Amino acid sequence: MERILTEAIHGAFLLLTAAVCIGFVCYGIHVSRRKAGSLDWIREYAETVKRVKVKKPLRVTLHKLTRHDIAPLIILLAVFTFVDFFLLGGFTAPQTFLKFTSGNDSAVIALENETDIGKIIYYSGDKNGGYELDYSLDGESWTEVTGGQKPQTANHISSADEAAMPQDHSRLFAWQTAVINLEQFPNGVFRAKYLRVRAVSLPIRLGEIVVYNPQGLRIGISGAPLLCDEQDTASTNPTYMQGTYFDEIYHATSAFQAIQGESMYDTAHPPLAKIIMTLGIRAFGMTPFGWRATGTFFGILQLLVMYLLLKNMFGKTAVAVCGTMLLGVDFMHFAQTRIATIDSYPVFFILLSFYFMYRFMCADENKTAKKMRPLALAGLSFGVGAATKWIVIYAGAGLLAMFILKLVLDGRACRTSGRYKSAGAFIARQGLPLMGMAFVFFIMLPAVIYCLAYIPYGISSNMSVKGGMLWDIKYYKNVVWSYQKSMFNYHKDLTATHPYQSQWYQWIVDGYPILFYRKDGIVSGSHGSIISMTNPAITWAGLIAVISMFWFWLKQKELRALLILIGFFSQLLPWMLVKRCVFSYHYFPSLIFLVIALAYIFDAALSSKDRLAKRWVYGFTGFCGALFCLFYPVLSGIQTPNEYINIFLKWLPSWAIG
Repeated sequence: MERILTEAIHGAFLLLTAAVCIGFVCYGIHVSRRKAGSLDWIREYAETVKRVKVKKPLRVTLHKLTRHDIAPLIILLAVFTFVDFFLLGGFTAPQTFLKFTSGNDSAVIALENETDIGKIIYYSGDKNGGYELDYSLDGESWTEVTGGQKPQTANHISSADEAAMPQDHSRLFAWQTAVINLEQFPNGVFRAKYLRVRAVSLPIRLGEIVVYNPQGLRIGISGAPLLCDEQDTASTNPTYMQGTYFDEIYHATSAFQAIQGESMYDTAHPPLAKIIMTLGIRAFGMTPFGWRATGTFFGILQLLVMYLLLKNMFGKTAVAVCGTMLLGVDFMHFAQTRIATIDSYPVFFILLSFYFMYRFMCADENKTAKKMRPLALAGLSFGVGAATKWIVIYAGAGLLAMFILKLVLDGRACRTSGRYKSAGAFIARQGLPLMGMAFVFFIMLPAVIYCLAYIPYGISSNMSVKGGMLWDIKYYKNVVWSYQKSMFNYHKDLTATHPYQSQWYQWIVDGYPILFYRKDGIVSGSHGSIISMTNPAITWAGLIAVISMFWFWLKQKELRALLILIGFFSQLLPWMLVKRCVFSYHYFPSLIFLVIALAYIFDAALSSKDRLAKRWVYGFTGFCGALFCLFYPVLSGIQTPNEYINIFLKWLPSWAIG
């Protein structure tokens, strides 16, 4: 009976959400159409005659911000800044690390008294490997503590079969508990006065060691300053607030290594995102809040740019507010900008480049100089974004399509107005200069930015800027080009599988989320989890809205609809060709255009003067916000009763929610 009731609740949520999505988009399309029996045909006829008479070119309009936008924009940014930064991560973690560089390196720790030991926890550093643990009663005679399976590494320096303190790559910069086999001790009691730590692999860093007695009280230690100086940061039951989770092990670790002037752990992506991530670490320390802060800040910047873009495109404050709200309450936007991976940065630059390209599309066809600034800024955004992650290059195809479309439309408008008598004249006077600027802004400038992003790699290869690194062919051959080949081969040859991998056709219907984090709660029957999935209402309604853009473009010749289609499919189509292991978060860039497509429906509804339009628009936005509140526990990692998750959130069997 309980199972039937749960499935009924799931079905009710699915039907309600689907009904709201379909109903809202259909309403927006319906009210945007000319009504039979009304006087709208007069306006349509007049506009048609005007277009035929003066041959008005197809164009988009740039609407400017007004003073009425200031208050709602500030409120939106303030609210989501609080929501996104709340419980982002802890502010304390070990900041000093002991680096083991040779086989003779070891650290000896003296306990304040000879005593029984109940538990040893340690804070791992930035390398895969582990440590052997020895104990002694007099500081001279040592016995190895047997523990778990020793990690297998290329720099393995010990023939022992077990390591009490493994430092696996999946648990970097996190508190761990030493694995100790109590059967080796008399009566199963671990008693010692001194502890010695020896590295299993080199080089490797260890942050801190904390020792507890069998009663759970911390034992005072001394002797190895870098391992004993931050005892108050210890956590015996760590969560995502005290350490890394999911792919933070690659990117946060790489940012830390960039600060140290060392080669980065993650070489599967360009380095700029990790370099940007170092800003948060420098400001707040190598702490969970520090390595996540910059990505979250860029998530807030996404909301700012989205508001500006929607206001420029549609001119209505209500559309800009509701569209920005949709992005803010989307589950994937929330999860992806709060985890210290690199996706927040390229998505921001994709959105920013589209924003400037839209302004380029709005520039007067007769004023080449007016087109230069937005084109340059679009190219700069594209270049910086490409140096954070290659997915921005996909956006480049869309930007190229928009550029060509602008040339075609401007050429047609100039010939129609009589300014140029032929297409050849337009190309010579405007087309070639614009193509030259595009080459500079979208090829040369991004190439320079991309090469400069690899400066940390050159430094870690014993090169320097002052030493002429940027003018040395070896830098471009052995560093820049070498890493490009490595990245390409990595993605091309990747055959690994993952339990949460999915395909593009699952993304567009929110069919298979990815579970970033899960930890059982202290209270039985609860756990904390962090998932990455899109808000189902935004996903389903947005997909219908994107499909409706074909109708608006083909039937109503709406250029804005075509631009939305270009943006959406430039991000999605490449993933249809990728055969390697991919995940639902690769849909994040496409989410931008789902939101813009829904904003288009908002605008169509509000422009219809229908009395119910505002209720539909605000109602749908509120519904998306309500779903965000409903799913917030599994997006934020807070401890949640299992019953709540299973009854109210796991709508589909494929949703790995916890």
